[in-house]
Amino acid sequence: MWLIYNLADYVLDVETEDLHKWRMRLSLSLSQQEESFMSVVPLTFEGASRSVVQRQDDFDVEGQAVLIGQIEVAQMQEGQASNVSYDLRIGKKYRDHRKKDPKEIPTDGVITLNPGSAIIIETEEYVHLPRRLFGIIAPKVSLLENGLSTTFSKVDPGYNGHLLITLFNLGQTVRKLKRGSTFCSFTLFSVADGARLYEKGPKQISARLASQPRASLREFLDTYHVGVMVALILATLLLLFEHLATFLWQIFHHASAT
Repeated sequence: MWLIYNLADYVLDVETEDLHKWRMRLSLSLSQQEESFMSVVPLTFEGASRSVVQRQDDFDVEGQAVLIGQIEVAQMQEGQASNVSYDLRIGKKYRDHRKKDPKEIPTDGVITLNPGSAIIIETEEYVHLPRRLFGIIAPKVSLLENGLSTTFSKVDPGYNGHLLITLFNLGQTVRKLKRGSTFCSFTLFSVADGARLYEKGPKQISARLASQPRASLREFLDTYHVGVMVALILATLLLLFEHLATFLWQIFHHASAT
């Protein structure tokens, strides 16, 4: 009997030790998986978890904070919208996607988007991302409700400069946006070890395009398509009236002759 009890205790000790090792391995595995997952980074100026800086002197490419220059501080204050994203603003330059050279927007100026058009906008803010952060640009719901949408795009670790965002007018109405108004959302995600830095320099708003001899006509039609349609309808009605008048005159002339 004594031998049986000792053997049972030994087996129980071995099973308990194996269970403890199994739990430790499971905990380590879950911890490693959590570190490898991307997670949204709250945007804050304050505390040990500071994730946003405004000056280049405070930025460290191996640190945990993104540099957002010319940031709208009011968006970061308590009581505002959720701090898991920042709304980027329309900057001083934009370019029609069919043209080569950009245009400048005055401080109080506006840009006009005709139905079916697309423009490339330079953001008011400029950013510099550290190795451990990755950015996503997403459309704003308030603009989507009015037929305006930006493309989804990414901002790689190490990118340094203004952002270029394409904005489409998918609706049937001409839309106007002021310089400095928000038009897309910027969200940051944490990145696991091993990310390589983007080192190609900031994006440029100018472009080389093939010759487009009909671009002026297309632009005219895009801008004045309603007026062109009304003119075509009136011209068609005038032609119908002319044919009807000619037909009635022929009938009257034939009746008079008989």
